[in-house]
Amino acid sequence: MAYKALFTQPYSAAEMQRVAELGIDATYIDESAFSEPGFSLPEQLRDIDLLVGYNPFVGLDLDQLPALKFIQLVSVGFNHVPAGDIQRLGIDIAHNVGATRFPISEWVLCQLLQIYKKAKVFCRQQQVHQWQVQTDILELTGKTVTFLGAGNIAVETARKLKAFDCHTQALNLNEDPVENIDEVIDIARIDEVLPHSDIVISALPATKETFHLLNGDRLRAMKDTAALVNISRGTVIDQQALTEVLRNGKFRGVALDVFEQEPLDAGDPLWDMENVYITPHNAIFSDLSASRVFELVYGNLAHFVRGEPVEHPVHFDRGY
Repeated sequence: MAYKALFTQPYSAAEMQRVAELGIDATYIDESAFSEPGFSLPEQLRDIDLLVGYNPFVGLDLDQLPALKFIQLVSVGFNHVPAGDIQRLGIDIAHNVGATRFPISEWVLCQLLQIYKKAKVFCRQQQVHQWQVQTDILELTGKTVTFLGAGNIAVETARKLKAFDCHTQALNLNEDPVENIDEVIDIARIDEVLPHSDIVISALPATKETFHLLNGDRLRAMKDTAALVNISRGTVIDQQALTEVLRNGKFRGVALDVFEQEPLDAGDPLWDMENVYITPHNAIFSDLSASRVFELVYGNLAHFVRGEPVEHPVHFDRGY
């Protein structure tokens, strides 16, 4: 049986040939087209069985795709998808789990080393040709790293941090052992754990339960010398409260790749804070990330055409 697919993310000719060998007739339309005024999906594509992309939904009416059976997202998050329509129409949907853990874990290490080694200070000194020794440099050796969440990003980051002899622990919904993490602790004990953590890394999804989990009280309870990193969802941290505690001298450093509102407003005070490192939701990217995402996409398309369960189905009720 032949299947028709619409791809809204670009892949190489060799990769698309592999898709064709699965018995899938794929058409590519760049995702930017879907947000153009007056966009309408060509009539000959309204009988697609499969949809692969990030967010073409702004220009799609799923009710006009009666044959659509499966959506493969290239993103980890799925807050942008029309969950109600997908569930009502009985369309299966999966997301990207695991393909971004390598670049994100490297990004975390990069930010921690910048914070501990005062990279901003030395960059500024170099710009003005200033030779000045800085003695308050920290090592990662022996530091206690607390992950919020114990998913694939936490596991991979913890694996890398073990090379620095860090003690790794994770706050999670259960206390089942997790690879590379020395100790898994019930997240109900968060107020007990945070004040003793040298580094806190948020790797949680955006759910009702995680909204502003790091509120003002919890931020203030953390060590003044702690490093805080967010590579998950901006809503996990109360951004206004974070700004306030930073103004009061909190934290050795804060590294943020995600924010409550994106893009971060050009006038936001976080931009100008010496101990804040900002990247524009960029931690997922690397020279290898696109090929990893394709392998995940290809694997699930293969499962679909063989009538097998797909991997990493979206659980709208859980939020991850």
